Amino acid sequence: ARDHLAAISAADGHVLPWNPGANGTVRTLSVSTDGRTIYIGGQFTSLGGAPRQRLAAEAAVSPSSASTGTLLGWAPRADGGVFTMVPLDGRVYLGGAFLHVDGAGRPRLAAVGAATGQLGAWKPRADGVVHTLIASPNGARLFVGGDFKHLNGAAQARIAALSPTTGRLTGWLSHPTGNVWSLTENATTLFAGDGGGGGHVRAYTMATGKLRWTTSSNGDVVAVGLLGRGSAQRLIAGGHFNTFGRYVRRKVAALNPTTGLVDPTWSPYASGSVLGVHSLLTYGQHVYFGGDFKIGRAHV
Repeated sequence: ARDHLAAISAADGHVLPWNPGANGTVRTLSVSTDGRTIYIGGQFTSLGGAPRQRLAAEAAVSPSSASTGTLLGWAPRADGGVFTMVPLDGRVYLGGAFLHVDGAGRPRLAAVGAATGQLGAWKPRADGVVHTLIASPNGARLFVGGDFKHLNGAAQARIAALSPTTGRLTGWLSHPTGNVWSLTENATTLFAGDGGGGGHVRAYTMATGKLRWTTSSNGDVVAVGLLGRGSAQRLIAGGHFNTFGRYVRRKVAALNPTTGLVDPTWSPYASGSVLGVHSLLTYGQHVYFGGDFKIGRAHV
């Protein structure tokens, strides 16, 4: 039994002792830069029986530990769902559907102390839900994706770039027409998975936000991640789709990150599902998926 939170061995899939226990949906997990803390965000109001308003932190444990979880004192309070978090330079940046954090106005974006949970002065404003945040490789910008049309009062629909220091817009040229669900990046390119009119993966020049290419599917692309390096690198996409480009692709697909072309040789076959892949993680040589699906035989 695991209430909304679990730890699973990456080696063989067995369930580990870690068992914090949330009383509601968990939307996002993030690990501190020193690897000692797991930040938890979602729509819960308690963790392990202790009050935690949609945000909490647990001491990270190793796979060999018998610990069932140690709840930390870190406890900022959000009045709506927290969907994404990014630890950076002593802060944890938050995005979601909330309007206030610790009683102060923070429309869907906020920053709190990584160690203390104290609310920071950083307060950009989004007029719609923020689904995803990711920091640039050098930490100088924070990329924001979601269902907003304006940031800080300026027209910046669904994807934008902010200063993590001041919260000011840093300029972004191209904007999709549908919700941005997920972002990932390499050294020069930001990749977005979105929905609306089917779904899409889009590649943007990171420095300017200029659109480089778009590849379309017949359903929302909810999760994206990069696997491998150099010429062997692939962009993995997961979502609600059954076709990608001209290929049958049930809920997962691999694309060339330079051209956007679908890899014709890589096709796990996900079936028995309506919603498909909700989340994915690329780590080492593996891709981990979570969602509403069954993975079966290969299908090209």
